Amino acid sequence: MTAVVISLAGLFRLMPGSAKSANVLEAQEECAIEAEEQCRPHLRGLPAASARKIVLAALTSAMIGLLSPTQLCAQTEPVTPGTHVETAQELAGRITPSQRTQLVAATTAFNSHQYAGALVSFKSLLRDLPAEPLLAKFASDSALQLGDADFAVAELKPVVAANPEDWQALAMLTCAYVL
Repeated sequence: MTAVVISLAGLFRLMPGSAKSANVLEAQEECAIEAEEQCRPHLRGLPAASARKIVLAALTSAMIGLLSPTQLCAQTEPVTPGTHVETAQELAGRITPSQRTQLVAATTAFNSHQYAGALVSFKSLLRDLPAEPLLAKFASDSALQLGDADFAVAELKPVVAANPEDWQALAMLTCAYVL
């Protein structure tokens, strides 16, 4: 998919009048590549038809971004800084030591492909910190690995509503809707 997105972005760079928008296309291209990387773990083990649906959804999103005249026109205006997306290190720095221990255990379980255990731990942390978008994304990622798209959608919708610029949440929400 990356090659297709890059090729499409290259074609649009060659279009008349697109010289001004080269930086926009490069940014969209990078965003599409990052979104694909976010979806890639969810594609493993899926039937080919499901994987194609996810790739098609991501490609459609990339095409809409490439063709959107509103977005291209908006880039002529001064760019405002985006909303900050919290990192795991920032979260770990402001939670209690016992929550931090639980977070480390949950991420270790996730990284060891023990998604059920990770999801239980992330859900427990979410009970203590219900408005924490990073925990919602971690729990949703675990749920998607287990095929529970409904849980992921329920957790990710408020995250995207609060921060529409959170590309990680948007990519996972796209994957959840396709599954």
